[in-house]
Amino acid sequence: MKNFKRLYFNLLTLLFLCYSGLVFAQIPTGYYSSAEGKSGYELKTALYNIIKGHSEQSYTALWTHFKTTDKKADGTVWDMYSDVPGGSPSYVYSFGNDQCGQYSGEGSCYNREHSFPKSWFNKGKPMYSDLFHLYPTDGYVNNKRSNYPFGEVSSPTYTSSNGSKLGKNSTEGYSSTVFEPIDEYKGDFARSYFYMATRYENVISTWVNYGSSSELLDGSSDKVFKDWQLNLLIKWNNEDPVSEKEINRNNAIYNIQHNRNPFIDHPEYVSAIWNGTPSVPSTKTSLLFEDFESYSTDQNLSIANWLNSSEEGTIVWQCADYNSNQYAQFKSYQQGENSNKGWLVTKNIPLSQYQNGELTFSTSGGYDNGATLEAYVITNYETGTEPWEASLTPINFNLPNIPSNSYANQWTSSGIIDLSSYSEDIRIAFKYTGGDNINQTTTWQIDNISVTAETKATGINDNFALDYKLYPNPNNGNFYIEGDFKNSNIQIMVYNNIGQLVYNKNKSNFNRTDIILTNLSKGIYFLKIEAKNKQFKTKKVILH
Repeated sequence: MKNFKRLYFNLLTLLFLCYSGLVFAQIPTGYYSSAEGKSGYELKTALYNIIKGHSEQSYTALWTHFKTTDKKADGTVWDMYSDVPGGSPSYVYSFGNDQCGQYSGEGSCYNREHSFPKSWFNKGKPMYSDLFHLYPTDGYVNNKRSNYPFGEVSSPTYTSSNGSKLGKNSTEGYSSTVFEPIDEYKGDFARSYFYMATRYENVISTWVNYGSSSELLDGSSDKVFKDWQLNLLIKWNNEDPVSEKEINRNNAIYNIQHNRNPFIDHPEYVSAIWNGTPSVPSTKTSLLFEDFESYSTDQNLSIANWLNSSEEGTIVWQCADYNSNQYAQFKSYQQGENSNKGWLVTKNIPLSQYQNGELTFSTSGGYDNGATLEAYVITNYETGTEPWEASLTPINFNLPNIPSNSYANQWTSSGIIDLSSYSEDIRIAFKYTGGDNINQTTTWQIDNISVTAETKATGINDNFALDYKLYPNPNNGNFYIEGDFKNSNIQIMVYNNIGQLVYNKNKSNFNRTDIILTNLSKGIYFLKIEAKNKQFKTKKVILH
């Protein structure tokens, strides 16, 4: 069946070339125009800006949406954990009638599988109900998969009726338990993961703090995945090409969520992004992360080295809990008080030692009576000073729409807030100002406050030449670099097109040095020259 699918895809591609637009006719005209001409992580960010802000669906509505997105030609549920392509599955599910409930074993019922486990993003929204990574699957097999990463298994401890496997990963770079779907659907899941890495580019760097996600996420917003997982996903994307099932599902979800999976419409984007940019380790350092999980509910958030001050009234920020998710919360109502103003200020953030800082956080709220939430950067803070007396610079960020008569647990990301203009230590301040109706409790919540930055360049070594000559290029693996490296210590590194380090050598005090890479296969590589202070310059090398 695998060969049949590949033959089918090749015929599909040929028809596309002959009849332009026939297969992908439902891609809106100009949908990807802003991504044209881009590659590497610049392309990924362009795609993020195209597909962000989709129409969020309720988790309950997925049962109904699956009837459109995951229905076979015979009207049954398309479950990738039980389907046997070209054969007869052990069981089939009917929509509605076979919905989980309880299951006693495989074949009992189907449920809603987060192929990108919800614990990896702390059950946050809109990820929780994003159809592009949610699928109807056998409840028992889904439970077996749990929140293990996808991988490949040679000695399974469990095998489902259609051949999906659980066991130790057998590919290089990771040896813990993984779940392996059948070959027919590996590309489907890979393109779902590339979608998640792109759609949530603005927040995914913070997910490394949740559950077991650090086993496959690298904490960056561009490369996103650790090498072992990225290599596997690229392999699956290449070996299991886009199917008619995925094309139809992409179109169906577009009608529901009003965004698309770019890697189904253009699977070549995978190579253009992750193969087109050297995946060198991220230089981002976490300077602050607070998810409030270590504090007891209703605890006054006078966190060590944080400030929690009341400018008006007696109420201060406290830790609250909803469905096992903790966050900072401010409630406006206090008997006999007409207004409240409360400040929550982070500890010192040492941007004087770093550069290109970025801030993200999430907010939600309920019972709107005109209360407001604002955020500021504080510079030149003096110990003992109240936050409203400090030097404040307002921050622009995304806010949710909160209802006027109910509590809402609808979280909205602030977006990435650029702090690159700050070269001194700072603090981030959140200010709550109460509304007019003191008989109604307005709430604002904050969670997952994160500041990251890069190591600060302190100037290059004496006589270190950022510009150097690389010749010949293209070459057969024999080339040289030439520059003024006298009295300088540098590191010479070469990465392949998926970010693996294939050459690493330290050199000092030279004008020219030869590089021999004749043991490497033909292709595109990236030469990185780096000084001890981390100043570097990268050039593309083509081996032919």
